[in-house]
Amino acid sequence: MPTFFCPKCWKEVEEGCKVCPYCNFSFESFDRLSYEEKLISALNHPVDEFKINAINVLGRIGGEKAVNALEKFVERENSVPVLLEVVKALKLMSSRVDRALDVLKKLENHRARVVAKSAKRARDEVLRGT
Repeated sequence: MPTFFCPKCWKEVEEGCKVCPYCNFSFESFDRLSYEEKLISALNHPVDEFKINAINVLGRIGGEKAVNALEKFVERENSVPVLLEVVKALKLMSSRVDRALDVLKKLENHRARVVAKSAKRARDEVLRGT
């Protein structure tokens, strides 16, 4: 039997619910969200693999809204593999959204050295055009 989750708070809900009993999110309103907004919502998923997949796709298709969401996301995320995926996504997005470079610059000061080095390398590569 499948398990259903609220796409806003990611708590388990019963099949057929129209409103989340935990956060009062209307599932009908989720259907009206753009694909990019649904991916941004997935950044709150409790499983890292889901977050990584959403970040990867956001890097390929996302715009200003996605960059803003990723900027807020990195302030609360602790998983190094997830943050490294954010660096890759921001590098891809930098050709479409100038602010992506600003977020990479901020990540150069991240407490996890591997994230900071990866962000610096990504930004340098974008600036060099490689």
